[in-house]
Amino acid sequence: VHHLMKDYKAAINFFQTGLTYSQEGVAINARLLNGLATVYRDTNELDLAFEFFQKSLKEIEGAENYILESKIYSDIGNYYLLKEDFEQALLFQEKSIQIRKENKFYHPLITNYTELAEIYLKQNKIKEALESALLVEKLSLQYNVKIKLYHAYLILSTIYESMGKTSLALDYYKKHTQVKDEVLNQESARKIKQLSMHHEIETMQNEKEIFKLRNVVLKAALDEIEA
Repeated sequence: VHHLMKDYKAAINFFQTGLTYSQEGVAINARLLNGLATVYRDTNELDLAFEFFQKSLKEIEGAENYILESKIYSDIGNYYLLKEDFEQALLFQEKSIQIRKENKFYHPLITNYTELAEIYLKQNKIKEALESALLVEKLSLQYNVKIKLYHAYLILSTIYESMGKTSLALDYYKKHTQVKDEVLNQESARKIKQLSMHHEIETMQNEKEIFKLRNVVLKAALDEIEA
């Protein structure tokens, strides 16, 4: 949640705290390491990001946790996109797509196609970008994933603008704004920003109750965003 709200310092703190408490379990350790990598990627600390991506891949090696493995590959693809290494960005997205197709992880596939559209757009490969973005729109509507639909509309608006189709670009930008307002309205953002439970949980004595309360509140906030 803190990562989503761009409170990167708090996000790093929670991921590191998770690693401190985590005594076993490949999946949770890999997820936490990958979480740190994505925060460092988004703060443009790319050397640190690469270091933690490598650690997360090593942690997950041989575990057959395909959903997490595919996520790590996709996140690494985004890392290479930031570095404008489009060949590697496409390679890791394709690795992720292959796993997700084989295991029928349809919702995460939407994210992959969004990233493909952005990679192609950066390369000025308009035809390929448009095909990927239209696929994102189709799958987002099919599975009613609004949080990914508004990204699709924004990319489509950008693509049509680059093609000189200003009317279509405007139509899709309006759709983007409408869906974004539904998903990330100001009240939801305000509630999420206040989700640091530090002062409230200090008075609670039972550690299990503390973690249970945190999980319930954070899950409720994520459900509110992603519904």
